[in-house]
Amino acid sequence: MLVTFQRIPNAAHSPVIAFGGSYGGMLTVWMRVKYPHIVTGGIAASAPVFWFPQSLSADDIFDRIVARTFRNSGCSGKSILASFKAIRELAKTEEGRQYINTNFRLSNESQLRSPDDGIHLLTAIQGVMETLAMVDYPYEANFLAPLPAWPISVACRNYTAVDPQKGERTTEENAMASYALLNLFYNSTGQLKELCVFGNCPGPFSQLGDPDGWPWQTCTEMVMPMCSKGPPSDFFPTNCPWKQDWQESYCRTVFG
Repeated sequence: MLVTFQRIPNAAHSPVIAFGGSYGGMLTVWMRVKYPHIVTGGIAASAPVFWFPQSLSADDIFDRIVARTFRNSGCSGKSILASFKAIRELAKTEEGRQYINTNFRLSNESQLRSPDDGIHLLTAIQGVMETLAMVDYPYEANFLAPLPAWPISVACRNYTAVDPQKGERTTEENAMASYALLNLFYNSTGQLKELCVFGNCPGPFSQLGDPDGWPWQTCTEMVMPMCSKGPPSDFFPTNCPWKQDWQESYCRTVFG
């Protein structure tokens, strides 16, 4: 393959500044370190260059920051946990699963057919919460999905503390707070008639291209520990400490 380069006139002695965000930010840092004679400086945003087993000090730090972001945006932690509990409870019965399938407007791929599917739904909700924490921009954006300004604050309108005048919410009302979160991320434009959120469905990062691209990279060269400690650290099921065996099992299952 022939590669051609276009030189910028009169820039032979100009400094080169690299920049990037997330993985691109990590590449920016490493390029500056490895080629200091070529790259004068680097601007790296959200570049977790120490997020590896040999140097990471806390494998739950990501979900801890996610929880902090939701709390700081007006969410009631108790309301979020109540919503997750409600989904687990409803998933235990045929009637409860039907309620979720209908009112969450879940596509055929994401229908709850057994109690275990409630866990799959909660995992999808966790993934959306983690994604929103990375795209909580103060303006309307369409990076991973069309979203309003400060989307977490919008989602938190449904995860509010119990109103003493109205009394405790029903199990169904608690569950629907998480439906509002999913609908905000996947259907903020209101154009979708149903939501495909787990199973054979595009994930939150599908707009970036091949959905297996980043998982493949995390299995082959970028093993980055991540787990949750659960309340009060975060809102999610406890699976810390992170174990490399889990990563290997996932990678073998997905990629063989």
